[in-house]
Amino acid sequence: MDLLPKTRREFSSSSYWETFFKRRGNKAFEWYGEYSTFCGLLAKYIKLTDEILIPGCGNSEMGSQMFDIGYKNITSIDISSNVINQMTQKNIKSRPDLKFLEMDLFNTSFNDNEFNVILDKGTLDAVYSEDTEENRLKVDNMFKEIVRLLRLGGRYICISLAQQFIAEKIIKYFSNEGWLTRVCLAQKDEEDDSSSDKNEDDKKLFNMPIFMFVLTKFKKLPNSKPIFESSFFESKIERHDSVSDLLSAITDLQNYALVKQNLRQGKTLEDQLCVTLYNSSLSSPRYTIYVVDGRGNRKFAIFIVPQGRETEWMFSTYEGRKQLHKSCNYERLLIVLLNRFHEYPSLDLVKKELSSKVLQLAPPNVDKQSPFLTLGESVSVRSKQYEGRSELSGGFVVEDVQIDNKLFRRLIFYNRPEVVQSEVLLKKVVKRSKKKHQKPVESYEVDHAHMTCSYYPSVIAGLLFVQDFLNKLDEKFDVLILDVDNKDHTLPFSSPPTAFIEDQLIHSYAQIVSQDGVFILNLATRCQENRDMVITRLKKHFQRVYYTCVDEQINEIVYCLPTKLKLDTNNEDFIKFIKNNLEEFKKRLQTIDNQYKKPLEELKLINIKSA
Repeated sequence: MDLLPKTRREFSSSSYWETFFKRRGNKAFEWYGEYSTFCGLLAKYIKLTDEILIPGCGNSEMGSQMFDIGYKNITSIDISSNVINQMTQKNIKSRPDLKFLEMDLFNTSFNDNEFNVILDKGTLDAVYSEDTEENRLKVDNMFKEIVRLLRLGGRYICISLAQQFIAEKIIKYFSNEGWLTRVCLAQKDEEDDSSSDKNEDDKKLFNMPIFMFVLTKFKKLPNSKPIFESSFFESKIERHDSVSDLLSAITDLQNYALVKQNLRQGKTLEDQLCVTLYNSSLSSPRYTIYVVDGRGNRKFAIFIVPQGRETEWMFSTYEGRKQLHKSCNYERLLIVLLNRFHEYPSLDLVKKELSSKVLQLAPPNVDKQSPFLTLGESVSVRSKQYEGRSELSGGFVVEDVQIDNKLFRRLIFYNRPEVVQSEVLLKKVVKRSKKKHQKPVESYEVDHAHMTCSYYPSVIAGLLFVQDFLNKLDEKFDVLILDVDNKDHTLPFSSPPTAFIEDQLIHSYAQIVSQDGVFILNLATRCQENRDMVITRLKKHFQRVYYTCVDEQINEIVYCLPTKLKLDTNNEDFIKFIKNNLEEFKKRLQTIDNQYKKPLEELKLINIKSA
């Protein structure tokens, strides 16, 4: 006969558990695992000399296993007389000091402050199986009894699946009592669950993460701030600002377990999944992994992005990662970013750290020796030069990154870590001493000839729209360039911020650009509707609007002319005119300062279209 309850309500029914243990007999029933599953964590929070109460003990071996380890002051209680009789008879000879009592945790006969530890393995989950008013009242009574029974400094240790309503209830109740709240990850998946030697039944199993709530009784003080902590990664303890923050951390782990299960079962992701991996030394993630699914001739691979390359279009954007996935030709590609503030001594070390972790995100039946892909033969080098905080933009860092044997210095804002706010190329300078025996001194200085962004040549090319521009290189001329990035990445425009392209402001741009001048705009948005809206506004205030797209970027450089002169951009004479002006433009500008020679070589004939 099936022992499972017909409804959730039966979980909290004494008659159900009486029948359950009568039918099950002497075979132990372990909620969530045996003592060996949790012994590492329990040893941190329970002393051998502690007075321990195990409520809702059932016929679990937890108490007897702990007794054999050296915990001698253990009392186990349960509402089922059958199970208490079973456990008493089972242990009376080998463990005569192990106590089993028929008692309801809602109303015990113990004295106040009698126990150092109350160890609950699944009892709260059984009592609070549904979020009903009746169950909430039961749980309140249960918690009141726990508060009464525990001594100051004592701990209520609750092992639970932490459903949302259960986690919220236990955290709120005891934090309001002034207790320290810590949530630990009590049981993790095996690191090689996705390996090919697992049988099909193992792969179909879905194990939700099991949590251990460790609630320490403090004396309640007026105006004291509650303490919320989590310990999900080895011995690392993280503080949380609020109940909702701690609940979010729990939910993230539960969602990750669900995602991993879907991936193990071979389900294809409809969208890109982002996963972060931590280590015990820092609170910031060590690795960020994007899981990209699609068609491919091969099964699975891991692409490691060298340090400093994570801001490139191919790795920092949704479209770029799709393009990389297509180019690599794998059904599932994991794109791994190496995050700042961590050290990565070698590519081999990174592969070793990732090997077991990435297999948890692999499709079923993949080879354990899945290929690692990357750019070059190293993880590159990143070094922090300065860290600070701006009142306007928040925290920022200035760092040096070596890419393809070139050294770049970058400004990065922490609220937009995927965007290089400013960048210069550093070139090595050797200064020789006039003294014969003194060694030359090497240093770095900014290479002013370096063009940072690929769209800069297109911006400069817009100057050619200005009539008689070549004769005005040494004068002020009527050119307005708007190239401002958007700090709020939740908005549809990457550049410029929405406020800069309101209709009234565009009208102002048109008013300050001379009849023979040009307004040049760097426009970047992923939304075609928003892009068309801006173009419509520009055409309202400027007689002619042209644009050119930047290769492998979402940027468009838009040229707005007040003049009524229509330019046929497909006309051979126009193309010849622009080409001739471009070459002359290079020569003239180079005569002003020879340092522009190198970036001017990047200027080329661009494909200009009429909007």
